[in-house]
Amino acid sequence: MRLNLPVTDEEYRLPSDEVIITRTDAQGNIEYANQAFFRSSGYDRAEIIGQPQNIIRHPDMPAAAFADMWATIRAGTPWTGVVKNRRKDGGFYWVLANVTPVFQDGKPSGYLSVRTAPTKSQITAATKLYADLKREAHSRWRLSGGEAVRKGAAGVVQRLLRLPVVARLLVVQSAQVVLIGLAAASATLWAAPPAVTWALAGAAVAMCGAAACYLAFNILRPVMRLNRSALAVLSGQLQHRFPECGDAQTRLLGRS
Repeated sequence: MRLNLPVTDEEYRLPSDEVIITRTDAQGNIEYANQAFFRSSGYDRAEIIGQPQNIIRHPDMPAAAFADMWATIRAGTPWTGVVKNRRKDGGFYWVLANVTPVFQDGKPSGYLSVRTAPTKSQITAATKLYADLKREAHSRWRLSGGEAVRKGAAGVVQRLLRLPVVARLLVVQSAQVVLIGLAAASATLWAAPPAVTWALAGAAVAMCGAAACYLAFNILRPVMRLNRSALAVLSGQLQHRFPECGDAQTRLLGRS
């Protein structure tokens, strides 16, 4: 892992309305950078073009973060996370980065990175997470697609929630079938008290309601947000912000 030194405690705060854009080739060498990148990094164009993107890597960033990023984008999937970068003078600046593979003839030809200013809560969560990831094998967390995931038994529920949507719906539907079957069996085969039958039937109905709420909040709402964001970009609002991106770390670490 590249180690860029020296570093200082001098922070450069990215303006809230600024958008940093860079494009690299498939090996991570910078092919294009906008003026916002030069302002934030402190480098000029001659020092950047053709150089690897990790020229701005800060020593406080754990190797696990970049390993997860490369594994994600090389698989053809965008990666989003809060990143601490090093400036040319040794100072630092925080960004909320989204890295997306660019394809040509069906193969990744490079990567596009769009970065904006993160919120204070996102920075706080990322600082806590990265300090823990620096413990490597002793860390309580791992990264998957930029999202913090608890290791061991504590992360079982979270890992279940990360299953593909179809798999999650199948689990819910299977549980509903089991509950309905138990309700029917208790009424016809086991001669169970009516209260037991009604309780099982009520649980099945409650799961139906929970599934509907899950669909609304975790599938329909994100699709509507994506639609609004796409319309904003198409209408020329190139600095449209995506405040929900990167909040996964904040929500997860708040529960630890």
